[in-house]
Amino acid sequence: MRKEITLLLLGALVLMVIGVLSGCTDVAQTNSSEYSSSSISANTSSSTKPTPTFDNPDSVEDLCPPVPDSSPLESIGLEYEKNKNNPYYMVTGIGTCTDTTVYIPAEYKGLPVKAISKKAFQFCTSFNEIVLPDSIESIGAQAFKRCSELKKITLSDNLKTIGFEAFMFSGITSISIPDEVEGIGISAFGYCSSLTNITFTSTKIKTIPETCFSGCGSLQTITVPNGVASIEKEAFYGCTALSSITLPESLDRIDLWCFEYCTSLNEITIPKNVSDVNYCAFVGCNDIDIYCYADIDLPNFVDVTATIHYCN
Repeated sequence: MRKEITLLLLGALVLMVIGVLSGCTDVAQTNSSEYSSSSISANTSSSTKPTPTFDNPDSVEDLCPPVPDSSPLESIGLEYEKNKNNPYYMVTGIGTCTDTTVYIPAEYKGLPVKAISKKAFQFCTSFNEIVLPDSIESIGAQAFKRCSELKKITLSDNLKTIGFEAFMFSGITSISIPDEVEGIGISAFGYCSSLTNITFTSTKIKTIPETCFSGCGSLQTITVPNGVASIEKEAFYGCTALSSITLPESLDRIDLWCFEYCTSLNEITIPKNVSDVNYCAFVGCNDIDIYCYADIDLPNFVDVTATIHYCN
């Protein structure tokens, strides 16, 4: 009997041991499986790079936007002076600016920049272009005189006056006189030997002053704007390449030596309202044909070979 009981107990004990061992094996397998799955997931995650996405770019520019324009709108280092009577600044000099294209700002220290002072850039040869903002209303006397490297200038749309000898002996090649200009000083563009083209859009100018374009040896053609009543002495003296000039109906007077030694000028038409033509107006213009109306009292021109053609 005891023997049977002992065998039963031993059998139960064996079954318990087997059950415990079986449970440990399942746990180990489960952990091993989870570990293996986790490892695979981790390896997959670390070895695969995310694919970049774009919102359907239409062009290379969408992927690589252009670099913003960094061209300066204001040159640094220029010299200024505040007007004593009115709240605005004038540019008075090049200062420490080394730009080859000089940009004059529209404002300085919160106030408008309205003028280029007299002699502001005289003798400066460090720049070849200058851009004026629309705030500029006046260019002072000799402001750009002898700026021999200055080839191009953009004038203000609100410019009203150009001073005495403002661009004399400069290197400008063309100039456009804006609508609002009312006055141009004596010799303003005198001896600009590279000046080939002048365009007037202003009709407020009453006089082409004396020696205004004298010595502009490369100037070939010009149309004097309507509104001009007088062309003063030597205004176009020595413009040896000038072959065509158109005078306005508003013109009344052609002064002394106006077209002296314009040796390429072969013909000119004098408008019907002209009442005063100086006898030395065409000195040195050989073989020139002068067209005019019959009621104009022309003088006996001196030192010129001219053929007069009268029109009705």
